[in-house]
Amino acid sequence: MQDKRSSSRDKQPKRVNSSGFLRIFLVSFLPLALLITSIAYAIYTVESNGRIKLKVEQNQSLIKLQKESITQDFTMAASDILFLAAESELQGALEDGDAEHLLQASVELQNFVRAKRIYDQIRFIDNSGMEKIRINYDGQKATIVPSDQLQSKANRYYFTEALNLKAGEIYVSPLDLNIEHGAIELPHKPMIRFTTPVMDSNGNRMGFLISNYYGQVMLDHFIGIHTDEPELSHLVNSDGYWLHSHPHGLEWGFMLAGKNQVSFKHDHAKAWQQISTNESGHIELDKGIYCFTTIHPLHRVLPDYKIAGQQHYIGEWKVISFDSRASLNAMLASTKNIISIWTLISLLLASIISGLLARAVSRRKIAEAIAHRAELRMEEAVRTALDSIITIDHENVIVSFNLRSEEH
Repeated sequence: MQDKRSSSRDKQPKRVNSSGFLRIFLVSFLPLALLITSIAYAIYTVESNGRIKLKVEQNQSLIKLQKESITQDFTMAASDILFLAAESELQGALEDGDAEHLLQASVELQNFVRAKRIYDQIRFIDNSGMEKIRINYDGQKATIVPSDQLQSKANRYYFTEALNLKAGEIYVSPLDLNIEHGAIELPHKPMIRFTTPVMDSNGNRMGFLISNYYGQVMLDHFIGIHTDEPELSHLVNSDGYWLHSHPHGLEWGFMLAGKNQVSFKHDHAKAWQQISTNESGHIELDKGIYCFTTIHPLHRVLPDYKIAGQQHYIGEWKVISFDSRASLNAMLASTKNIISIWTLISLLLASIISGLLARAVSRRKIAEAIAHRAELRMEEAVRTALDSIITIDHENVIVSFNLRSEEH
C-alpha cells in the first residue's frame, strides 16, 4: 500500500512538469506574440500607406505634366491658324483672285506644312463650303492638290459650326478619326480641326482657313511623359470614351461600329461618377486608385470665347492615371514579405525565450515540490517510527518529536 502511494507521488512531478511548462509558456509567449504581430501590422500599415501616398503624388505630378503638354499643343496649333489667316500673301491672293497669286499663296502654305510636319491638311474653304486651296501632307512630302480634286465640305460639321465665327475667333473640333469620301480613313488618323475666318481688307469674310492637326502628335507627347508605366495613362473625352487607352484598341468607341459600349465610363462606372463631376483629385476604390485632372482646351486658346453650337464642341477632357488593386498589391509585395519574415523570426525568438523561461520556472517548481514531498515523508516517517525520535536545532531547541518520545 505504501509502495503504491509512493509510486503515485513520484508520477506527480511529471504531470506538474508537463502542464506547468505549457501554462507558463503560453502565459509568456502569447503577450509577446500579440505585441510582435501588432507592431508588424502597424509597421506594414504605415509603410504601405506611405508608399501609396508617394505613388499618388507621383501620378498627380505626371498627369499635371500631361495636361500641360496637351495644352501647349493646343496653344501652338491655334497660334498657327491665326497667324496664317492674317498672312498678307494669302489675303491678297484671295482678294484679287489672280491664279498666279493664288498659286504663290498655295506654295507658301505648302512650305509651312512641310516645315511643321504636324498637319495632315491645311485648306482654304470659301463661304459656300468649297475648297479653293488644299495642301496634303503624307508624312514625307507636302503637295498642292489640283483644282479638279478639290471637294465641297459644306455639310461637314467643322464648316457649319464655323459659320458663326467672327474675325480672330477659332472653332476647335473634337478629337476624332479622319473621314474621307464618307468613310473612316485607314489606318486611323486622329484629327483635330482648327478653323478661323479669313477677312479681306474691308473686314468682309472671304472664307475659312482650316488646319487638320495630327492628333497622334499630341497623343504621342501625352504618352511619352508616362513611358515607364504606360498602362497607367488614360485620356478620356467628356462623354467617357477613350481617346487614349492602355491596352490599345479601346479608343474611338463613339465612332466605330459595335464599340458603343467600349468606354472608360462603362468599364469604370463607379469611378466615372466622381471623375466626371470633379475638376481634379484622386479616388480609392475596390478596383484601385484613380488620379485625375481636367483639360479645358479652349480655356487657354480662347479664354473668353464660347461656341454657340455644342453638338460638335470639343468639350473637356480627363487625364486619368489608374493603378489597379493587383498592381498596388504587387508594389507592396516586397514590403509585405520583409515584414512577414521579420515577424516570423521575432515569433521564433519569442517562442525560444518563452520556452527557456517556462523550463526554468517549471524546473524550480518541480524542485520545490520534490523538496516539499521529501519533508512530508520525513515528518510521516518520524511520526510513525517505533523508536523515540526527537529533532533539535543548532541551539538545542526541540523542533519536533514523535508520539513514541512522549511515552518516555
